[in-house]
Amino acid sequence: MQTHDSGPMWVATPSLQWTFTTYSLPICPALQRNYLLKFSAQISAQILTLSSTIDRLSTEVAKVAGEVDGLRRERETLQQALVDAKQEMNDVAEAVVAGVTQQLEQQMEVFGPLARSSSSVETEASGL
Repeated sequence: MQTHDSGPMWVATPSLQWTFTTYSLPICPALQRNYLLKFSAQISAQILTLSSTIDRLSTEVAKVAGEVDGLRRERETLQQALVDAKQEMNDVAEAVVAGVTQQLEQQMEVFGPLARSSSSVETEASGL
């Protein structure tokens, strides 16, 4: 059934080309200038906030870095003290061993002839 006697009904066919229309509202130059001033004020405020945040964080980072450097120096000092203590312990051990060895050698000098003479007496007593 046809309405209005307009002929055959038309059918929309899809197009391969995307079509769109952009709309822009005209802006009064005075309003545009006011908007730009407000926008630049907001940007300036954000920059100041970021700058103060960066300054504060830089101070905190420098303080932490100083603490880390102090801890590194303390660790190096303790490591050197450990190396020195080990060396001193080795020196003391060598001195003790040298002293004990010297005492044993002195005792051998004193008791060596006695031990040889008693063994020769025992050999004569046994008849060998």
